[in-house]
Amino acid sequence: MAAAKKPDLLIEYPKKPDLQAQSKKLAEENGLVWLVADRQLKTLGESGE
Repeated sequence: MAAAKKPDLLIEYPKKPDLQAQSKKLAEENGLVWLVADRQLKTLGESGE
């Protein structure tokens, strides 16, 4: 993905704020774009970019 200059996405479904914070931190530490969504992917929440 890096060679193709495509972002790596981390899509998470956490409902609790502490789990959201943890997944966001892990995404940032690993150079991933962080997205929060519902399981049906009908809505997107906060993005890491």
